[in-house]
Amino acid sequence: MGLRLSRFRPASFKILGLLVILTMGFSPALVQAATSPSASSQGAGSACAAGYGFTPDGCALLSCIHQVGDGASVRTQPDGSSVVTYADGSEQTFAPCAVGFSPQFQTNGWVEDAESVQSTHKMTGNWTVPAAPSSNDRQLVYMFIGTQHCVCSSADIVQPVIQWGYGSANGGGPFWGFASWYVTSSGSFFVSRLKDINAGDELAGLIKQTGSSCGNSCSWIIKGTDATLGTSTTLKVAGLDKQADDFVTLEVYNLARCSDYPASGSTAFTRLLVNSHTVSGWSLNVLQNDGCHEQVTSSNPSTVSLFY
Repeated sequence: MGLRLSRFRPASFKILGLLVILTMGFSPALVQAATSPSASSQGAGSACAAGYGFTPDGCALLSCIHQVGDGASVRTQPDGSSVVTYADGSEQTFAPCAVGFSPQFQTNGWVEDAESVQSTHKMTGNWTVPAAPSSNDRQLVYMFIGTQHCVCSSADIVQPVIQWGYGSANGGGPFWGFASWYVTSSGSFFVSRLKDINAGDELAGLIKQTGSSCGNSCSWIIKGTDATLGTSTTLKVAGLDKQADDFVTLEVYNLARCSDYPASGSTAFTRLLVNSHTVSGWSLNVLQNDGCHEQVTSSNPSTVSLFY
């Protein structure tokens, strides 16, 4: 994505995360030789400030992150509050969270992506769950397709996300999981229940507007499907603008060495379509090159490969 500090929050997180590392006197270059975690790194825990947890949009206040289960629908109101309609039909209102995120103490961040900017009402992509990392430093790895409503500093983001590791506000541990996230421009986070998945499983991500003439008040579905296990994770969003900025992303936290990345070395996202068509071209961006073979390629308009 280039150094787009003014464009949207993930960009600011990835740069600020790097600045935090540098001001702490820690070199961003990772040590590649070691393959097993040290005793001290096993207790590293979250690098977010107290009261915060990791999300696919950086560190966020735990009180601003809401796990709403599968099939829930979220509608954000003009005052920044959000009404959640759960799968059983019950409703709950959450107050706005204007200061929902913070870069404090986080290390690493948004590492690399492919981006395409256009008016979007649907995005799809497939990928295989990569091998687990060969070392455990209590790191957290996120990968996802996603789209947001504007190329701006504060955006509504919808994304089906896989994760491996520790510190996520949605749970987790030394295993792969899959969930659907909605990040509001008012600072609140909504996420479906984390579903266990396995290395080698075939996944499909779907982000789709479900109304045809809704203008700036559309309903959306964010769905991740594990075709191997026959399971899925779904979150619905109501009253959301048409999306405008699409991306395929690798985001990490607390990586201490190259072997903290998934052992497969790369992940290919295939069948990438926006509005049921291939895009004219992806902008390929490496934002943190730590000497761990970070690279983004696109062999054709429907394929993006993230190397690490």
